[in-house]
Amino acid sequence: LALATAFVRPRRLLILDEPEQRLDVEGVEWLGNRLKEELRDGLAIVLASHEPSLLAAIGAREVRLGERR
Repeated sequence: LALATAFVRPRRLLILDEPEQRLDVEGVEWLGNRLKEELRDGLAIVLASHEPSLLAAIGAREVRLGERR
């Protein structure tokens, strides 16, 4: 419900913390498509996720925290 609410409110920035939680495969696909649309419309998105396929689907630039090189 919170995720749906985030998409209907007026906003310029969308901050999401693991929005794919509790979504099935089709839900994650829907979310990726919706986020791509939002990006195309000029919305800024900050997203924390453990789902690489979601990040790849939206073409997100990744910043990895705590990774050692």
